[in-house]
Amino acid sequence: MLRRALATLALLSGPLLALADTVGPVATVRLCVDPDWPPYEWLDETGRHRGIAADLVRLIAKRAGLNLQIVRTSTWDESVSLARTGRCDALSFLNQTPERDTWLRFTQPYFFDRNVIITHAEHAAIPDLAALPKGTTVALPTATSIMERIGHDFPHLRILPVGSEIEAFGMVEAREADLTLRALTVAAYTIKHEGWFNLKIAGELPDFGNRMRIGVSGGKTELVRALDAAIATLTPEEIDEIVNRHVAIDMPARTDYTLVAEVVAGFAVVLLLAYLWIRHLGRLNRRLADLGERLRQDIVAREQAERALKDSEQHYRSVVEMAQEGILVVQDGRVIYANPAFSELLGYSGEELA
Repeated sequence: MLRRALATLALLSGPLLALADTVGPVATVRLCVDPDWPPYEWLDETGRHRGIAADLVRLIAKRAGLNLQIVRTSTWDESVSLARTGRCDALSFLNQTPERDTWLRFTQPYFFDRNVIITHAEHAAIPDLAALPKGTTVALPTATSIMERIGHDFPHLRILPVGSEIEAFGMVEAREADLTLRALTVAAYTIKHEGWFNLKIAGELPDFGNRMRIGVSGGKTELVRALDAAIATLTPEEIDEIVNRHVAIDMPARTDYTLVAEVVAGFAVVLLLAYLWIRHLGRLNRRLADLGERLRQDIVAREQAERALKDSEQHYRSVVEMAQEGILVVQDGRVIYANPAFSELLGYSGEELA
């Protein structure tokens, strides 16, 4: 333990000394947060910063020797606006995007989470957003990285901007939107706490994972270095303990632990089945595509053969009709065909010969 503490102190000493030279012996960082994004972060009635991000940021600040001053806001949009105008030194928990790179400097990521597709329970599985019909509605909170990326990568979808995670889920639950795209941790937490069990995870966005960072405004390079040094000391066990503290199932007095275990196991089975079903649909789609291509090739080959046969018949009919020699075809004792040369040779028409 002592060796680890000394290593951490050595790692932090360089950035902290440089930071102290610029802002004083103990730096105070004005932090803007999302006031309504449970379980990641929110502001309670007293203005205290709560949630997974709050606990992680406090731990990072403590190891970096920083004092945090939470700037109270009413919405995420307001927090972003204050950071843009320099009234906040940093934003606590956000993804890095090209647009944000123009005015923020980002730390290394300190939390990872997957993004999933949330729909009403009866909606079919969605293996790929690109396959959805044009005009499919997606409820997304404003000023978020996922809204920026979906608008850029899937312009055929119609985005419905909302003010919060709860509002996005509520629109899907009320069928005012076809789907929403949220982090898995947020989805599980919100569905459980709001009792919206008629919603489901209909798919996953493997290329849209969340890599959450601290965004520092005003080009404060030394602050970013100090935060990065502290982030490097976080262990997976520390992060898991903080996450479980906020998303664990609340156990009231006299809880039937057997029932809880069964519910948890059932939920795990449902998630597993959903994952297997998505993979199964993917395989079926690939098989259908292969079968469709084979059928198309067979149809093309048959059409080519029919055209060749028809061309051959027309060719030989022309040869017989224009031949100088008389040709007579008799079947079962009856004349069924005589070419013009034969009719001319005998002086009888085809009907007369018959």
